Amino acid sequence: DTITSRVAPAVTAVANTAVIDVDATNFKLLNTPVSINAGANAAVTINAVDVNLNIDEDYIGDRSLVFSGAAASPKGNKATVTSGLSVDFAATYGAATPTLIVPFAAGVNSVQVVLTLYKAEIAVIRAYETIGPYGVAIGTPTANSRSIVVNGGTANELFWKTSPVTPTVANAPWNPFVVSVADAYGNTAPSSVLVTIGIVGGSLGASCTN
Repeated sequence: DTITSRVAPAVTAVANTAVIDVDATNFKLLNTPVSINAGANAAVTINAVDVNLNIDEDYIGDRSLVFSGAAASPKGNKATVTSGLSVDFAATYGAATPTLIVPFAAGVNSVQVVLTLYKAEIAVIRAYETIGPYGVAIGTPTANSRSIVVNGGTANELFWKTSPVTPTVANAPWNPFVVSVADAYGNTAPSSVLVTIGIVGGSLGASCTN
């Protein structure tokens, strides 16, 4: 008798590996608070992404960014952004200055970026780089921006929201005027304080009261 054996041929697993090349074309802003009071700080995370929101891990080093989307307060306090140094926000999106150096590692800012906002508004924060590492500008589409509700801060002073009209006519109603409570930056502040208005100078008729 003849004894034979058969050995099953070895099966070699084949893995298909695809490498996706990601070049940053946009920024995506993340992780800011929904709302803050005027004058408060808010940290923001910045991702360098392609159109499909993949992070470009080759986007590294010190990058010169311009931030926009937050206006100055009624008293002229300009919004600032800080990452080591501090600069003002640009007046418009797409401006070339003022630039802030922001270090990146693997497509994400590696040093904290802090916003300080002063005007009570809905600030829509965007970042812009005039010339990115691939020779073209990198911006923040509206969908990738970050909205922050900035509320009036602590009550600090009174101001005329609608000033009294002068001179006024004797024995006639005085035109309506409005007094508002403001924070240190000139924004209307939430307050239930009782305000007393007094008239100084001039004289009152017999039927008038102060």
